[in-house]
This record gives sequence, C-alpha cells and structure tokens, in this order.
Amino acid sequence: MIYDLFIIGGGINGAGIACDAAGRGLSVYLCEKDDFASGTSSKSSKLIHGGLRYLETFDFKLVRKALKEREILSFKAPHLIKPVPFIMPFNVNIHAPWLIRLGIWFYDHLAKKSLPSSTSTLSRLEYKSLKLKYQKGIKYYDCWVDDARLVICNLQHAQKLGAHIQNYHQCISIKSEQKYWVISVLNVLTHEVIEIKAKALVNATGIWADQTNALINPKHFRKRLSLVQGSHIMVPKWYLGQHAYILQTNDKRVVFVIPDGKNAIIGTTDIAYEGSLEDIQISALEKEYLISVINVYFNIALNKSDIIHCYSGVRPLVKDGHNRLSKISREYVIEKEIHHELNLVNIYGGKLTTYRQLAEDVLKQLQTVFPNMKPAWTKKEKFPSASFDTLKQYYYDLRRQKSWLPKDLLLMYTRKYGTFTSVLLGEAQSTDDLGIDFGHGLFQIEIDYLLKYEWVKTIDDILWRRTKFGISMSEDDKSRLNQYISEYK
Repeated sequence: MIYDLFIIGGGINGAGIACDAAGRGLSVYLCEKDDFASGTSSKSSKLIHGGLRYLETFDFKLVRKALKEREILSFKAPHLIKPVPFIMPFNVNIHAPWLIRLGIWFYDHLAKKSLPSSTSTLSRLEYKSLKLKYQKGIKYYDCWVDDARLVICNLQHAQKLGAHIQNYHQCISIKSEQKYWVISVLNVLTHEVIEIKAKALVNATGIWADQTNALINPKHFRKRLSLVQGSHIMVPKWYLGQHAYILQTNDKRVVFVIPDGKNAIIGTTDIAYEGSLEDIQISALEKEYLISVINVYFNIALNKSDIIHCYSGVRPLVKDGHNRLSKISREYVIEKEIHHELNLVNIYGGKLTTYRQLAEDVLKQLQTVFPNMKPAWTKKEKFPSASFDTLKQYYYDLRRQKSWLPKDLLLMYTRKYGTFTSVLLGEAQSTDDLGIDFGHGLFQIEIDYLLKYEWVKTIDDILWRRTKFGISMSEDDKSRLNQYISEYK
C-alpha cells in the first residue's frame, strides 16, 4: 500500500497530525522508535495553559493561541483535563503587586470565561503554608492534563479513522524515488525491516528533529534547535488543598508546585542540554535549585531526602538569538521543503497546549499536495473516549451499573479512560473479575485492556505512560507484572 502521509514521531505533535489527517480522509502511517509519548510529551509540567510568564516577553500571540486551545482541549478531553486554581504569592523584590495584578487581568481577558476569574482574596487554606511575607497574592485558574494519555487519545482516534499506528518502529532509511518517499522501518523488538511508500513526509520527532532531517537530507542539513532541559521533582505534599502555586524566582523565571494526589510536582528548570538524547537525567544542581525556591516561600525545610521521584525532559526550541534560555520563544516553526518534487514538512519547537493548532497548520501546508482533503474538523469534535454529556454523570451512571466496584477505583478509571472504562470493565460482575492485584490499584483487567487496545509492549509502557504506577510499585510487584506481560504475549 502507498500512503498519503508518513509521520515520523509518536509524541503529541505526531499523534495530533495523524488524528487530524486521518479525519480528513488521508491514508496515514505513523511510526515511533520507542513508545508513544516516551520523550518530552510525558515529561512536561502536565499543564494546558496560556503560559502566564510569556506575557513578560510580550509573546501575546502565543498566549492568546494557547488560551484558545485550552478551551478547545477542555471540551475535547474533559476526562483528562481539569481546572486547577493557581496561587501566585507577591514578591516585591521581583515584581510589584500592581504589575502582577495587571498581568493576570490581561491573562483573564485574553481567555474565554469558562474558568473562574482571578481574585486577590486568598483563603487561609491557600496562604497558611506560606511564610508571612508571602501570604498576599493572587489566584487564577489554568488546567492540568495527563500528558501521555492525551497522546494516546489522539492515536486511538487516528486509528479509529483508519491510520496505521506503530510504536517501537524506527526509520533507518529515507529516500525519494520517483513519485514517492521510500522509508525503511525497523521493528526494534523483532528486528524485522519493512519498506513503506508515501506521497508526503512529516518530521515530528521533537528533540530528534535535527537528527531526522540529517537522515533525510544529509547534504543540505542545518541545525535548527536549541535543546533545553526541564526537570521536575516529586515530594510528599506538605500543604492541604488541591490548589497549585506559581512562584517567581530571582532569575526571572517561575516554578510551579502542582498537586498530584498525596504528592506535589515541583518544576521546571531551564538548562542548555548537549548530552545524550537517550539518557536524560536531572542534575544535582537542578534539585538544589527547585528545593531552594520552595524553601524561600514556604514554612518548610525541604531537602533532597524528601524527593520521591524526579523526571527530566528536553524541550526542542527554535534558535532565535536569545542568550537567556527562558526568553527563547515556545512558538513552533513549520517548514515545508521540496525534495525531488516530494513534500517534506519539518516541525521545530511547540508546546503541549498548542499541538492541535500545530496539526492544522501542518495540513494547511499540504493542501496543494492533497487538494481533495476534507476541511479542518478537530476543533469541534470530542475524542471517542469523551462521548459523554458530563464526566460526573457518566461516573454516576457507571457506578449504578457497577455498584460492587470501589468508588476510588471507578473514579480513577473514568478519569484515565473516559467512556472506554466500559470496554475495560466489560462483563465484570464482582471484584473477583478484576483478576490479579498487582498493588496500588493496578489489576489484571486494566493490564489486559492496555495490552489489547493501547499498543503496550513493555512494563515501562504501562507503569510510566499509560498509568503512573511506576512511582509507587514495589520491585516485587514489578517483577510479577513483567512476568505476566511476557506470558500474555
């Protein structure tokens, strides 16, 4: 088969393009050399937001675009995306309170009013964990998302629309021959090599975009990316409530504190990165930096021994001449090239929040290649797993049907899988039907669903991307799970 579009990269951008293109009637093949969302797309701050700090760099276009996308994505995936109140304590040594209020007011007015307006009235719960001099501030709202599951949502929708989706498949050769791109693809698990032909090619490989472009066009390749490491730490949450904090720092950045159940995620950093893209690790200096910011603002003495987990991702930013990394725009760049009359689209940079608009912009670039392509459609259509009126009502309806299922387990399923929870539970009639208990709420029934419907190949696919049980699961439980997966195959 000859495909219309071959997409390299199974992060959020590649997944979004595959979904949009398949919905417009194009035949699509997407391959990812590792697991889906195993790169930057699962190592974000988990926010769907306008990017309040970008107002300081006068990047109003990006903020407006991102806030618009925040509304669209909240409609498309309400089971994965939820509003979160953010508290920004005033710090007069960095910005005057009136300037913060003005910025938040502007942020509010760039967005639609689906979220509550900002306020300078903080409850005792929201300020009591802060040091006395930081107990005044402002509250505004943004959104949290399960980033890796948002990637899966797009891929599931793409597959439903006819796209061919493959993880653990690596492009090892890309050539242009007559009317088609010819791509040799290696199955990294079986070592089988297949050859795919396509009319157009999209390089959506994120931090590997320069490397991929060098593979495609070695003679005329030029580096476009500045790689910037962003790291997060997770610690036990020391404050009550499910609100987040955004903290101003002396180096003119911000650090987020985001609730994650009983824990809190703290991040992120901005450090130039030149190391291996296959082994990205948080540095001791990054840990010290994040801990020091917390200890400036809060009545605690956080130290390295409090860290439960940490993760690091690398952001592929487009070089623009700025010396300060935090000043480099987070806006994406799309470049269309012609190679022997064949079309290549390279994607550089971008934010999790704006991936859907990026996908639309990529397909605009390919309109002349596919003149009969259907119009844009993703703005007004929910994901298949969000086919409910409200998540709350769906949860209660399912709870009546599955009254035997523990409430917290059902809530976790509906938040992760939306209406696909019904597929996951199937004909289960009692807790015995959940199967083997692997600990911390992970049961065989969920594993079976993931293996069957979500391209799971390894234990890490389950523990770190389809779910986040990797943080809490013991080594013995991991060993049992790994054995089960190998026997399932």
